[in-house]
Amino acid sequence: MDKLVEAEFSAVRDEINMRTQLGVTIVGFDLAALGTGLSLVAKTPSVALALAVVSACLWMLWLDQAIQVWKLAAYAALRLAPRAGPGVLQWESFLRDLDEGGTDATTLIRPGQPGDVRVVPRLRTRNIGFYISILLGGTPVVLVIGFLISKQADHSAAAIWLELVLAAAVWANSTRLYLSFRKLSQTLDDAIRQAPPPPAGDA
Repeated sequence: MDKLVEAEFSAVRDEINMRTQLGVTIVGFDLAALGTGLSLVAKTPSVALALAVVSACLWMLWLDQAIQVWKLAAYAALRLAPRAGPGVLQWESFLRDLDEGGTDATTLIRPGQPGDVRVVPRLRTRNIGFYISILLGGTPVVLVIGFLISKQADHSAAAIWLELVLAAAVWANSTRLYLSFRKLSQTLDDAIRQAPPPPAGDA
């Protein structure tokens, strides 16, 4: 493999790992903020609105990292892998084929085996992004609803409504970003899976 391609691929993988770790840190920060803030909600209900804003902002930051990871993976698979030569840098396409399960995935890990071998089930490990979005995107909704139905909360203060508007605006923008992320990730996944495979026997 060309040294320049190898160096570029190494840099791409390092950035993917860095952004993935940053995404994990963002989720951890959200959980820590919720753990601290929820202990204060009983005495100060308006804390729930502050937590809603924080969680919606962190969702937006996490989505930014996730989008960049998908773009980097697509670059490695669609630009670097062809330049590296047949059978090299195939991880991204291998992962997506394996995640889809079925006969193609079975052939991928058991080439030349009889057709009656157990078929690999469909198990998309990358769906963790969906569950993280439920946590980061669903939390603001629950917090705001909880505040609005709380009998102890003061719903008349102007500052409260300002916080509500801010939380709603950040959450709406994050939701828009999430929908774009879903479309982009599916498009990139399809492009990676449909990329021409290396010639048989050259791996």
